[in-house]
Amino acid sequence: MKIGVALSGSGRAGLQAHLALMELEEQGIRPLVVSASGISALPALLWAKGLEPKRIEEIIKEICQASDWKTGTQILKKVEGPLEKTQEKIAISCVDSVTGMTVIYGDFLRSDAWNLRVRPLKGYEDEAIMATLSPYDSLEPLCVDGMKLCDFSVRYGCPLFSLKMAGMERLLALNFLGGATPAQMAADSLNLLTSRYADLHYEFPKTLENWQRGFLESHHKELYHKLLF
Repeated sequence: MKIGVALSGSGRAGLQAHLALMELEEQGIRPLVVSASGISALPALLWAKGLEPKRIEEIIKEICQASDWKTGTQILKKVEGPLEKTQEKIAISCVDSVTGMTVIYGDFLRSDAWNLRVRPLKGYEDEAIMATLSPYDSLEPLCVDGMKLCDFSVRYGCPLFSLKMAGMERLLALNFLGGATPAQMAADSLNLLTSRYADLHYEFPKTLENWQRGFLESHHKELYHKLLF
């Protein structure tokens, strides 16, 4: 069964989305593709590089402690991981806030659609993260090739689309809620509505600042039933 996982939301716990992915693997559920938008895209990207949790957390801490997000994400250009040991594929989803065009950073997707643009991820990791972060932390949309890119969820909700493009047969959505601004709260609402198109979805409240270790293990029967059979 080809399993895809969608990560979204602007809650602080989204910075530990990699722990959720690792817990899934511990339960015998290995996602073939991960689609991420918003703050969860950062740990998801590092997870896809095959980095260990401690290293991921070190990099995230370094980025968050930088003078600004643009400076911090430059670190991603230097991050190397044991890519040859992993088969995970990741897509980072954004949207042009002016035209509504979907923009996906991913090295395994192709599209000729007029309202969808696929951009390379490798070598553009910092750009992809900056593009999907807005409006997190009051960031403005990122200007790229005449577009103003921001979190996919602001316009379309949960980033399930790239999983369907990739031919995933079962979809799991994890939403890390926590919007503090009107735009973030609107995105959280859209995430809640659209994540119901996944085979299984879980929401985590904005009061959650750290990943709840054991959450997915406690739901293993539901995970197996919905995603593996």
